[in-house]
Amino acid sequence: MRSSADIAQSLLPVDTEQRSALSPRIKLYAFILGILNLFPSGLAEHVLRSDRDGYYLSLFLFSHSAVFGLVGLSHFIGSSRAILQKVYLFPTTALSRILFVISANLRHPFSIALISSNLFFLIVLYRHDIPVGIAAAVLYLLLVLNIATIAGIVLLQLEKRGSSSGIAFVVLALAACAVFVGSYAYESDAIMQNVPLVNFCVNGILSAISGAWFAVVLDFAVLVAIPIAVIWIGRKFL
Repeated sequence: MRSSADIAQSLLPVDTEQRSALSPRIKLYAFILGILNLFPSGLAEHVLRSDRDGYYLSLFLFSHSAVFGLVGLSHFIGSSRAILQKVYLFPTTALSRILFVISANLRHPFSIALISSNLFFLIVLYRHDIPVGIAAAVLYLLLVLNIATIAGIVLLQLEKRGSSSGIAFVVLALAACAVFVGSYAYESDAIMQNVPLVNFCVNGILSAISGAWFAVVLDFAVLVAIPIAVIWIGRKFL
C-alpha cells in the first residue's frame, strides 16, 4: 500500500482541478485579496511598532488567524469535503486524509495570498532588525501551520460523525468576533492570553525584540511540537 504522504499528494491535483472549476479566476481574486490585506496592515504599522506589551500584536495576529481559519473552513466545505466523501470508498489512512486537508488548505490561493502578504508585512515591520524579522516570520508560519492542523483534524472528526461543517464555520466566526471585540473594548490582553497559539507567537516575537533568544527557541519548539502531537493523536480517532 502506498504511503500516507503519497496518497495525500495524489489527491491534491484533484482538489486543484475542482477549485479551478468552481472559480476559474480564483488566482486573480487571491492576488487582489493579498494586495488589499496589506492596507489595514500598513495602517497598523505605527501602532505595532510602538507596541511594547504585545497587546496590539496579539490583536493583529489573532484577527489574521481567524480570517485564515475561516478561509480554510470555507475551502473544506466547498471542495475538500466532496473529495473526501469519495475517497472513503478507497483504501486510505487517517494520516493521508489529515495531510490532504492540511495541504489543500495551505495550497489554496486565498491562503497563499494571506500568508504571503502577512509575511511581507512582518519583515517590513521589523526591517531595522533582520534577526527579529526572521524570527517573526518563522513564528507566524508555525502559527499558521498549527491553525491548519487543528482545524483540519476538527473538520475531519465532524465529517466522520456526520456533523455539519457549517456549524464550525459559524462558531469560529462568532468566537473570533467575541474575542476581538471583547479584547479591543476593554483594551486588555487578558483575553488574548487564553488563546495559546497566538500567545506563543507573540511571546516569541517580543522575546526576539528584547534579545531573549532562549525564550524564542522555547516558543518555537512548542509551536513545532503542537501540530506533531495533534496529528499523532488525531490519527488515532479518524
